[in-house]
Amino acid sequence: MTRVPRRRRCCRSHVPGPALPSGRPSTVASLGLQARLVAADPARQRQFADLIAAWEILCADQERLVRQILAVLREASGRGGPEHEPSRSPDL
Repeated sequence: MTRVPRRRRCCRSHVPGPALPSGRPSTVASLGLQARLVAADPARQRQFADLIAAWEILCADQERLVRQILAVLREASGRGGPEHEPSRSPDL
């Protein structure tokens, strides 16, 4: 009995190449990737939309609080005005 040689699976990550010549972005098929389509789940989509809305509210509240803190700090230091406004870090 002879053994059939096994194909070795390679676990390499695929780095997407540039967009197609037509200027359109690459698609799953054009990159040779496998994809699995799943049925839409309205409850999960609603939950995801609610999560995004809650995140946006949280971001707006955080931005409002940062502005209030900066205003209080400016008032406390006696240096009001935009020329003395501290620069914000991109993480805020």
